[in-house]
Amino acid sequence: GYETYLFGGKDGSGAYMQDTWRLIPGLNTFGGDLDYMWDRLTQTGTPPAARWDHYAVAATSQSSYLIVFGGIAKDPENPSQDVVMNDVWRLAPALPDPIWKKVTILSSSESPGARCGHAALWRKSTSADLAQEVFGRMLVFGGRDSPTGSPTDSALWRLNFTVTGDSATWEKLSATGPSPRFHHALAHDAPSLPDTAFVFGGEKSGGQKLNDLWRLNVNTLTWTSVGFLAGTPPSPRSRHTATVGGG
Repeated sequence: GYETYLFGGKDGSGAYMQDTWRLIPGLNTFGGDLDYMWDRLTQTGTPPAARWDHYAVAATSQSSYLIVFGGIAKDPENPSQDVVMNDVWRLAPALPDPIWKKVTILSSSESPGARCGHAALWRKSTSADLAQEVFGRMLVFGGRDSPTGSPTDSALWRLNFTVTGDSATWEKLSATGPSPRFHHALAHDAPSLPDTAFVFGGEKSGGQKLNDLWRLNVNTLTWTSVGFLAGTPPSPRSRHTATVGGG
């Protein structure tokens, strides 16, 4: 069955977290719902540095459970200073617990660089992808390269993974759509609506909050601005969440 994974964040004292947790569902003995159990994974090898404001996607591939990109960590040479990360990690199947492995980024003509406050989704490989020896892709939009700076760009980025998941290549796509922003919400549900993702709101330069809605066709990699035929949209906001449900 499915499992839910959690990594990183900040605790109540402001400390940056490095722990990894798994939420395991089990049958309820009374038949009403599922019983859930939290399991803290044993850290083997070298896990990602403690961080927050990163993004994680569930990877529907045999080589990885979870992909983590970017975020804000402490500078190892100056622990009092924050640094925005550009590393990519995958949580790989292993016994008794999954293990973290750093993804090697192969030579790319362009890359998104360090990012925090961004959003991402996982796109399962198609037959065309497999023909190009690409075994899954991660799409990334928005974010910024400093903890207090302006959004970096409005580009849509794609990270193309090799069969083992150990290496990947960045690719800047030509799609044009939402303005530069960070701390926006991205909603995508591959099982129920595999071809569509939505981006709502966020924050642009100068601290102004947004409440525009955009639809991304995950197959054609094109953006469409979504208007409102009726009703009043949510007020401008950032640091919110969204999901796709029903259908």
